[in-house]
Amino acid sequence: MGFVLSLLYLVVSYLTPPAVFGSLAQYRIELVLAVLILLVSIPQLMKSFVLKTPQALALAGLSLSVFLSIFVALHWMTGAVDALLGFIPSIYAYFVLGLHCNSRKKLQSLVLMLLFVCLFVIANGVRDLRSLNALTGSQVAANSVNTEDGTWEFEHPYTFPMLNSSGEWFFRIRGLGEIHDPND
Repeated sequence: MGFVLSLLYLVVSYLTPPAVFGSLAQYRIELVLAVLILLVSIPQLMKSFVLKTPQALALAGLSLSVFLSIFVALHWMTGAVDALLGFIPSIYAYFVLGLHCNSRKKLQSLVLMLLFVCLFVIANGVRDLRSLNALTGSQVAANSVNTEDGTWEFEHPYTFPMLNSSGEWFFRIRGLGEIHDPND
């Protein structure tokens, strides 16, 4: 049960709660899912060695450096806390997978889930690109791309507009949630 919930948690964190649950996302289902996984994982945590690995110590140090880099460099306590809270889901995913992904079959299931996420993002990105091409032909007019007011991201969440050196727009496919950068 913990492994299935862990896979669901990863899907939700990669695709974002609104993409997975729709209007139910307002009820913070990702947080409820994380707490449920934690409760299910407590018995297995007692007999696991995941907390004793060198990677666990490295993640603790990395968490401290995430916090301190914002706090010391910018003297901004709330920004440091926000940065740490943004990093916690990645740490949580590491520990949850370390606890529950302990066989070859589970690892294959994890790879299939990641493949599904990739194909989902690619399909939605291609759909966004096709809708752009259908609306404007092969190029988008320079005045139609407005990234400052947020409407572009709302209308085309899976595309990222960029200007090339000659001033023409081109678009890159990106995901949502943890994979929001086009390089991911």
